[in-house]
Formats: sequence, structure tokens, C-alpha cells
Amino acid sequence: MPVSALYKPPAPTPCKPLRGLRLLRLFWSRNVLDLIPEDFFNSPMERICFTRRPCYLVNCPKLVNEVLVEKRLFFPKSDVMVDTLRPVIGDSTIIASGPKWEEQREMIAPVFSHIGVRSSYKHIQDACTEFLAHLDQVAKFDKVFSLQEEMSRLTADILFRTIFTHPIDSIRARKVFSLAMHYQSITTTWARKMILRGAPGETKRAMPKQAIALRDQIRLSLRELVDEHTADRHGQHDDMCQRLMDARHPQTGMPFSKEQLVDHIATFFLAGHETTSAVLNWAFFILSERPDYTERIRRETDNVTSGEVIEYKHLPRLKFTRNVFRETTRLYPPIAFLTRMASEETQVGDHKVAQGSLIIISPWVAHRHRTYWNNPDYFDPDRFERNDDPMTRAFMPFGIGPRVCAGASFATVEATLLLARLTRYYSFKTINSEEVYPETGISLRSASEIKCKLIKRGHVSEYQAQ
Repeated sequence: MPVSALYKPPAPTPCKPLRGLRLLRLFWSRNVLDLIPEDFFNSPMERICFTRRPCYLVNCPKLVNEVLVEKRLFFPKSDVMVDTLRPVIGDSTIIASGPKWEEQREMIAPVFSHIGVRSSYKHIQDACTEFLAHLDQVAKFDKVFSLQEEMSRLTADILFRTIFTHPIDSIRARKVFSLAMHYQSITTTWARKMILRGAPGETKRAMPKQAIALRDQIRLSLRELVDEHTADRHGQHDDMCQRLMDARHPQTGMPFSKEQLVDHIATFFLAGHETTSAVLNWAFFILSERPDYTERIRRETDNVTSGEVIEYKHLPRLKFTRNVFRETTRLYPPIAFLTRMASEETQVGDHKVAQGSLIIISPWVAHRHRTYWNNPDYFDPDRFERNDDPMTRAFMPFGIGPRVCAGASFATVEATLLLARLTRYYSFKTINSEEVYPETGISLRSASEIKCKLIKRGHVSEYQAQ
């Protein structure tokens, strides 16, 4: 497709190197995306020279593979990331390393296996049906709504049903999500300061007291939710909590302890809610700007399902719909920066990396790299079918290698279904497109709320039939 026919979603224009270096040093707490020098989008690896700690940005897929796969034992999760997450999620799979990580990964594998994801499909469908009923009321009164708030509401309900079977209908359940978002907002700022100002081996600054208080509230609320779910049971539930309770250590045969169970559920809350919500936020914004893509999703869905219920078996054939999700994660990866730390002196490509150095792998930069993609700043979901980009291995929204995100399959199934079902009944119309602009935070969001209205599609059968 000629570039003139493609849509270019909002994004910062890469800055000149000197401006980027100066501003990044002075305004670290501001939007980092505005401050990435143009050179970073053209080189395989860059030394970032304005931090106290040696720091490298790695872009080239070969070098990313070196860090995350070939030499992964030399590059554990960074101390900054571990210190930020451990208070809430303990030593669960996101931050564990070595044998402990391998054992836990094996124990939680059934949760995100093909069977596990397929079993969760009903929970996604039920939450979507209820959400469509809510959208009916929004459309009926022609309300302006926040796309971010609505996607957050939907994905929170899906995640809660998937973990605990029930809809997210209690004050405490909703409070957990609110607390978790607040915790991540505070600790994100703290972590940035640690990266910029910290040096290997020195005493770290204490985490803010407010973050510690939020940590205590989050874990207390999750313990109470787990206790309620496990105490009042009429037979086993087909949900993530039950699968975690059924998991056994590969050597000892022991189950997770109560605290370990809370660790993993906290991980699902932190990793599974905000990230998927952010991607859907961008996907529906892009569809509002390109109604022709909405029509293509509708035609594909109708052709695959013959206008009937969208069943799990249909999802592999919804190729364009899935590619809309994939292209959205390329341009707006939910986590813009991944960090690793060199546990000892080693080599990455031509660079000698000192012990304690920070390695930053940025999906935001790699996904828009001028060497690895055709028209990197343009939204082109068909690129995944043509497979003609110079280096498709540069696509890594969920990471790569053994530590690829365990929930990647679940997120893809969830997003594909939601894109197909919601567009079947509605078109989203953004009323403040000129204000939409990406910024980093807990996840990659718009700096301003995306305000929308709904246009209901009048000639389809009622969604309650699903």
C-alpha cells in the first residue's frame, strides 16, 4: 500500500541529539518519548552518557536476542525493576530468576496454556456482553465518555472474572485496581530517578512512604479476596485462582503457599490489566480515525462467523482483526522500556559492558526503527501478511525468549474478541483527536483523555444472543 494511503497516528518527532541529552537530564520526570534523539532510531546500540550508572540502549534484534536469550543468565531483571515490584508481587515470575523462576514458570504454565486460555474465553465473552449493555445506555443518551476509563473498566472486569469467576461487583475488588494504578504511578517516578541518579553498589533511596502504605493495602485486599473465594465454594471453579491452587512444585509436589498465591494474583492484576487496557485504548482511537478499518473488521467477522456468535474456534481466522491488535502493539507497545542489569562484566556486540550496567531495550524505539521497518511511523496492519519488512524479528511487544510474557496468548485472544464484538455493534468517534498524544507512565497512554461518542450500527442482531 502506498504511504499516502496509510494513517500516521500521533507520536513525537525525534529530536536532535544535543536537545535530547540536555532535556533528558533536566526533565527526567517529563514525557521521555519527546526526548529520544533521532540517532537512536537508526543505530543498533547506543551508550547513554548522561546517567551516573553506565547505561546502554539496545535496538538491534541480534543484540536483543543476545541479552534476553543467549546471555540471559548474565542479564537478570534490573535492580530498579525488582525493587519497584517486589513489595507488591513478592518473588513471582516477573522478577524471580534462575531455578526459582524455572520452577514457578512450570507451575503457572497451565494457567496460560491453550486449555487455560480457552477456558477463560467464556469469562471474556460474559464481561463483553455486560459491557455492551452498558454501552447501550451510553449511546442512548449520546454521552461523551473517556475511552481510557471505559477500556479500564472492561479489562478490569475481564481480569477479575478470569481470576475469581465472578464479575467485579464489590467495592474492595474495584479498590484493588485503583490502588495498583496509584502504586505504579508513584513508583514509576521513583524508578526513573534511580536510573538517572543511581550508581551500582551505592545505597538506594528509600521508596516513598506512600508507596509502602499502598503496598500494604493492595496485599491485604488481595488476601481477603482470596480468602472469600476459597472459603465459600460450591465445587471447584474454572478460573485462574483455582488453577494456581491446583499447581504443584515440579520436584516437591507442594502447592503454592497463601502468600505465594497472593504474589501471583497480584502479578496478574499489575501486568494483565493496565497493559491490555492501554493497547485497546489506542486500537479504538485508531479505528475512530480510520472507519475503513472498522468496516474491514466487520466484514471479516461476518464472513468468518456467518453473522453468528464469535466462538473461540473463529479467532484464528480473524486475521485482519488480530493484525490490527498487533500493529497497535507495534506503534504503541504497552511497556515502552524493558530493563536488565549486567550481573558481571561481559560483552554485548562490540561494547564491553561493566558489571552493574543497565541495559534498556525499548520496544518503542525498536518498533519505529528506520532500519528494521518499512514506513515505521505509519499504521499498516497488512504488513504482517506481506511479511516484507526488513527485519520482523524487531517486533517484541511481549518480550522474546524464555521470559516472554506468559499472558501474551491470553491478551491476543482477549483483544481480538473485543475488537470484533465491539465494532460489530458500534463505531467509536473521537471528538478531541487533536489533543491525543502518547506519553510514558504506568503504560503507554495518551497524555490527554480520549473523549468519544458512540455510533450504533443499526442492522445487526442483538448482542444478547451471544
